[in-house]
Amino acid sequence: MAQPFIKPWFDRLRPDEAARVVAALETIRMGGWLGIKRGPVGQYELRFQRMVIPMGQPGDTMLTAVAKFNNRLSRLVAGRFRTDRPFVGWVLALAVEAFATGDYQLCRGLLRRLLSLSAHYEVAGLSASAHPKSVVRMLGPRGNPSAAALSSVIRALADRHDVQIEIRPSPYPRSYRPAAQLGPDGRTRQ
Repeated sequence: MAQPFIKPWFDRLRPDEAARVVAALETIRMGGWLGIKRGPVGQYELRFQRMVIPMGQPGDTMLTAVAKFNNRLSRLVAGRFRTDRPFVGWVLALAVEAFATGDYQLCRGLLRRLLSLSAHYEVAGLSASAHPKSVVRMLGPRGNPSAAALSSVIRALADRHDVQIEIRPSPYPRSYRPAAQLGPDGRTRQ
């Protein structure tokens, strides 16, 4: 096993933090390598939304480190998906946030991952009134779904996983983001 520390680290993450790691993984899969830097010990690190995630081992090339990280983390995400319902809700919430902010590529990637993990392309196909293969193509790298098609897939996943989606206006202007907020457990949340 190349990275024995990843499983305990990923299991300790709160559901919202683990969902952000999944979003980072999807960003890397889509070619977003900008957050990957070499750390102080020669090991590559992924820096994403105030998180520093070590990847690979010292001396690995960037491509090798990313491949090891992706392979190991994909299995952990699949395991957590089966056991952690709030995690599924957070991943779906990040997909909705990406949709609302215009990052359709990330939205498609997160929805594709959720559908592949739950094997519910048929459910999404029925709700989107499209063939399941059309849903697979629509969410693929070269897919070009309409907003109505994306929102019907989101609705199908939300119904399937008992997730209630609520969109509210922010009390802050777009240019302002609070530095940190306290979560319900009293811990600081970004």
